[in-house]
Amino acid sequence: MNELSVEFNFDSPQNKFKEIIINVNERSGEKLLYKYMIGSNGRWRTLKNYSVSKKAIWIPREDGNYIIMIQAKKINSNKPFDYITKCQYSIGEMGTKLIEKIELDKNQVFLGDIINIKIDSNKKDLLYRYIINEDEKLITKSEYIKESFFTYSPEYIGNHTIYVQCKNNNSNKEYEDTKNISAYVLPVETYKIKSCIPLDTSLVTGQELKFKVELDKLLHKKPLYKFDKIDCNNETHKLQEYSSNNVLTYIEEKSGNYELMIYVKSESSNEEFQDRYKLLYYVKNNYINLSEEENKNLKEVDIEEEKDIIIEEQGSNQKVEEENQDIEIETDDYDEEIIEQGIIEEEIIEEEIIEEEIIEEEIIEEEIQIDEVVAIDLEPSQEIEKNSKPKDVKIQCVLLDKQIKNHLKSLVYMEIQAIGGTNLLYSFKITNNKRREDYIDYSYINNFTIELNNEDVYTIEACVKDDKSEKLYDSKSMTFIYTDKNKLDYSLINIKDNLLMNEFITIDFHKDNNKESKFKYIINYENVIIDETKFSKNTRLIIKPLSSGQYTINIVEKNNEKERVYTESALLEVEEYEKVAIKDIHIDKTEYLLDIPITISVDTIKGKEIMYEFYYKEKDNWVMAQEYSKKNYYTYLPTKEGKISFFVIVKSTESNGKYDDYKKVEIRAIN
Repeated sequence: MNELSVEFNFDSPQNKFKEIIINVNERSGEKLLYKYMIGSNGRWRTLKNYSVSKKAIWIPREDGNYIIMIQAKKINSNKPFDYITKCQYSIGEMGTKLIEKIELDKNQVFLGDIINIKIDSNKKDLLYRYIINEDEKLITKSEYIKESFFTYSPEYIGNHTIYVQCKNNNSNKEYEDTKNISAYVLPVETYKIKSCIPLDTSLVTGQELKFKVELDKLLHKKPLYKFDKIDCNNETHKLQEYSSNNVLTYIEEKSGNYELMIYVKSESSNEEFQDRYKLLYYVKNNYINLSEEENKNLKEVDIEEEKDIIIEEQGSNQKVEEENQDIEIETDDYDEEIIEQGIIEEEIIEEEIIEEEIIEEEIIEEEIQIDEVVAIDLEPSQEIEKNSKPKDVKIQCVLLDKQIKNHLKSLVYMEIQAIGGTNLLYSFKITNNKRREDYIDYSYINNFTIELNNEDVYTIEACVKDDKSEKLYDSKSMTFIYTDKNKLDYSLINIKDNLLMNEFITIDFHKDNNKESKFKYIINYENVIIDETKFSKNTRLIIKPLSSGQYTINIVEKNNEKERVYTESALLEVEEYEKVAIKDIHIDKTEYLLDIPITISVDTIKGKEIMYEFYYKEKDNWVMAQEYSKKNYYTYLPTKEGKISFFVIVKSTESNGKYDDYKKVEIRAIN
């Protein structure tokens, strides 16, 4: 951790008006600037601004519990700080020792659990006050009471310091003795659904249907399951409210296509659900014990139902094509062209995956295969193979909290939740209008807080990697923060450097206080509406573009029957393939003797089956030295003195363009 070593001339606690000297021990071999700050009741004041001084003098004027924070940064650093440390310090009259010890029933709990605090004291008829350090704010949970025990439910994740102040019943002092103890609060355990399988593959009417839910892993808290059924009329039927039963059994009376929605959460969770899973299945008619005539009638009904479904799908496709035909007036064969490009095919957002709603769960476990979310059949061999592989590093979600301080500034808190790997490192790059504002290098801290200007638009790139990884990053997200009230902040989760067609794109939209809101997503391709969802409470959208180009997403929010439209809430530039980029051009030196061969080689990143083309400049004209080939080097023999320019262009075999990237290099030939 990037902490500093700090010493005081007097140990805590001390009386007010005492001169307390704060000394910072110098880090070996580093020249640093130091800043000293004092915090009390959530308010901070600067004791001494950045300077080379490793000492500061503090004279407290009021009793209380304080946090002393020292920040340090390298002299040429662009970061707000490179090192930080915080110390607790109490100021107050030092009386008789009243508190022997503080006991907690547990030092580590999950968010939402109860912490029981018990005080052992050496006298009777004492008064106790309980203060909690929550997120660097000292909050009084209970004024002076006679009870020497206290129950507390933590409301945030991380380290909690519990202060107990004590005094005699007839005392006029603020307190006569004080002690503190710490507890660590872990995030609520989150359950993830691994699969849901029918225990009997012959799903027929009039007989028990059984489905079993399997979780990714069992945690400390008991899992609860809820099951809903959606019929062919899109009506929802509750089959089981939350209970510990993970096997659903029910009897279906009508044949047809159904969706089973499975929800899971921990018994301690206050969320609507922690994970959900959709299973598509078809129930056939049971022809047993029916007369021949009844069997015949039922079979005819089944055939008619199948015909209706086919006709309905054809009609739906036709309708989409006609609507697009009305929008596009440039050419009469627009439909054929669009279909060939794959723009309006049903797979544009893979209907099997998201059906009519398109939206996936708000927090989805990224390592679950997309097919698993909706597919009934999962080959056992595939499952075993998947589970045997080590977990890749994946970002699960981006937590964003934006608070407007005034008309000029906003305070933004961001936290990355990721899985996989062993020990994860996190880095953040904040840019404003393509200009880098700040960079937080890789560390084990997965969050940060920054102050942003309200009139600007910011992009925050968050990278995550295992601490043993040699890659630049293992997983990456991009978060876009707007000040335009007609747009929503959003994050692109687990993306590459470019958004590519035929690959899933996960988009999380950030909306404060959205518990009562429902959202509808309107997807546009090149300014043409190609899909629209129904209203739901989901804030995650997953799409699979089948064509390159520009996609925009408009959002309609409904709250208490009032609707609000966010235009172009997300703008996605989707490329046909991952373009090649030139990393470096290698030449041994910049000056060469005449008639000595010069070899130029090219290093590239990204792309597949890369091809290289070389040019050199002769009499102000570029001459092709090597047509596109897979050879990444070229050898040139200089015969004249002077400057020689080389031009290299590269592209992938997937590219239909002339090039993906290019670079120029110059050398000098001497006699």
